[in-house]
Amino acid sequence: MSGSLNYLDKEKDKVIMQKDGTKIECDIIFTFECDDNSRTYVGYTDHSQTYNGAENIFVSSMNFLTGNGTLEPVTTQEEINMVNEVLENIKRESMWWIISL
Repeated sequence: MSGSLNYLDKEKDKVIMQKDGTKIECDIIFTFECDDNSRTYVGYTDHSQTYNGAENIFVSSMNFLTGNGTLEPVTTQEEINMVNEVLENIKRESMWWIISL
């Protein structure tokens, strides 16, 4: 969401998105750390849906060395590729779990 300020509420396991002065609580779906850049990536959703009915997933990052909870946008192609790879792995693992039931 452009023009928004996002931060991590560790006590509630939520991400708070602020846009136009409105706070929206989002559920955290996944997190992962990248030692190469000292960042933690957080995937979260506000449960809104895309035009085709899929749930919107947002991904932001924060520096886990400073750990102030302010989330920053994922901007580089390298980060985008890494996040897409993690999402594909999550998708594969969840499909395996469904099939193995």
